[in-house]
Amino acid sequence: MAFGITPAGEAGALGPAVPAVPDDPPKTLAALDRLRPRRAPFVLLLNRLFWSDGDPGIARFAALVDRYKRAGYPVELQVRYHSRPDQEADIRAWVDFVHTVVDRFGPNRRVWGLR
Repeated sequence: MAFGITPAGEAGALGPAVPAVPDDPPKTLAALDRLRPRRAPFVLLLNRLFWSDGDPGIARFAALVDRYKRAGYPVELQVRYHSRPDQEADIRAWVDFVHTVVDRFGPNRRVWGLR
């Protein structure tokens, strides 16, 4: 059995709104290390790689994957059909985007899957 968590997101997203805080990678990694189980995988789910974000979104997720890979965490990526108006209903372009994501992240042994 694998356990996991989404290491990012707006605080209070499921409750009352609170101000967002800046990303603090050392603090995040320290908190994740405290949560990591000793005898089971602890998978980080990186949410919302939107199609509409294109190459900049892929680059942003690649940096996150690299950060967590260096810390020894496996990751899963959530790839979302969230299109710009000019992409709407262009399924061939969506499939091309998914292929690009698979080509970029598939060789990384720390990437356990795509959702």
